[in-house]
Amino acid sequence: MTSVSAQATQPSTQTRRRDLDVMRAVVVLGLVFFHSARIFSFDPFYVSNDQQSLVLSAFVALGVLWGMPLMFLISGQTTWFSLASRNAGQFVLERFQRLMIPVLFGLLVFVPPHLYCWLRADPAYQESYLKFYPRFFQVVPKFDFPWFIAAHPSSMLFEVAHLWFLYYLLAFTLLLLPLFLYLRRDAGAKWITRLASFCERPGAILVLGLPVGVIEAALQSENYGGWNRYAYLLFLVYGYLMAGDPRFARAIRRHGLLALLLVMPATALGFTLYARAANVGVYLGRGYALGNVLWRGLKGVGAWWSVVAILGLGGRWLQHRADGWQAGHPSSHRFLDRVLEYANEAVLPFYVLHETVVVVIGFSIVKWQASVWVKYWTISLVSLGVTLALYEFLVRRTAVTRFLFGMKPQRPARY
Repeated sequence: MTSVSAQATQPSTQTRRRDLDVMRAVVVLGLVFFHSARIFSFDPFYVSNDQQSLVLSAFVALGVLWGMPLMFLISGQTTWFSLASRNAGQFVLERFQRLMIPVLFGLLVFVPPHLYCWLRADPAYQESYLKFYPRFFQVVPKFDFPWFIAAHPSSMLFEVAHLWFLYYLLAFTLLLLPLFLYLRRDAGAKWITRLASFCERPGAILVLGLPVGVIEAALQSENYGGWNRYAYLLFLVYGYLMAGDPRFARAIRRHGLLALLLVMPATALGFTLYARAANVGVYLGRGYALGNVLWRGLKGVGAWWSVVAILGLGGRWLQHRADGWQAGHPSSHRFLDRVLEYANEAVLPFYVLHETVVVVIGFSIVKWQASVWVKYWTISLVSLGVTLALYEFLVRRTAVTRFLFGMKPQRPARY
C-alpha cells in the first residue's frame, strides 16, 4: 500500500474526536425517549396507546429525519480512525466481534419480547411465551441484500427489531471496505482532496444532500428507521470521506446556521404534507405519484441539512466547551474525561438493551387510566433507569457479558 497524502491523513493522526463521541452518546440516550414516543405516535409500534399525540408524532418524525443518518455518518468517521490502526483482516475481525455477536445474542434474548408484546395486545391471544419462542425463529432463505433469510410465511414473526442498525452497519462496512482501503491510498486521497476543495465553496457542502434525496425518491422508504437502506450507505461513505480531510469539518461549521435556517421550514412543510396524506390513508414513503416522489426528495435533502446543522452548530459548541474544560481545573477535566469514557463504552450495550425495556415497560403502562403525558414520562424515565441499571450491574462487570454485548475486555481500574 502506498503512503497517503499528508492532508488526507491528518485526522487519522489526531486523537479521537470528542464532539462525535458526545453526539453519538446523546443520540443513543435519546432513543429511549424516541421509542417511548412511538407508543403514542400515529405510526404503528409494538405497543400502542389508545390515544395518540400530535406533539409526540412530530417528535418522532423529527427524530426519523436525522437520528439514524447521523449515526451512520458518525460510524463512517470512526471507521476511518479504526482503519488507521488496523489492517483489513484485523478490522473485519473487530467488526464481527463488536457488531455481529450482539446481533446474534440480541436475536435470541431481546428481540422476541417485542413481537410477543405485540401479539399479547390482542386479548384473544393467549399463547405462552415458551410456545411462541420457537415459532419466532421460523425462517426461510431469501436474498434481499443485506438479508439472506426472512420470516416463514406461516408465522411471519421473525425480525431483528432495532438490531437492524448494527447488522446494516456491519454489512455495509464490509461491502465498502475495498473502497475505504482505496481512499487511504494516494490515488484515493486525491478524490477526497477534490471533493473537499469543492465543499470549501460557499453553499457547496449543502449540495451533498441531493444524492440522498435522489436515492430516497427513486428507491422509496423502508421500515428500517424510515429510510431506504442505500441512503444509509451514502451517509456512511460521507462520514468516511469527511474524516479524511479537515476541510469538510470546517465547511460544515461555517454552514451550520444556514443549514438550520433551511431545514426548519423544509421540515415543517414535510411534516404537514405527511400528516395530511396520512389523514386520508396515503403513505408518502412509497409509490411514484409526483407528490410522493417530491416529498421523499425533500426528506432526503432535509436530512442532510439537519446533519450539517447538528454537526456544525453542535460541534462548534462542544469544541468551545472542551476548550473551557481543558483550561479549567484539572480535576474537573479528569471527571469529564471519565464520564465520556463511560458513555463511549456504554453506547453499544445501551443500544441493544433499550428498546426491549421500553416495549416491556410500555406494555403495562399503556393500560393505566392516565393522561398521555403521564404515561409517556413514566415509560421514558423508568425505561432509562432500568436500562442503565441493567448495563451497570449485569453487562459491564463480567467478561462473558461484555463479549456478548460487543464490548472490549475490561481494563484494570485506574487509581
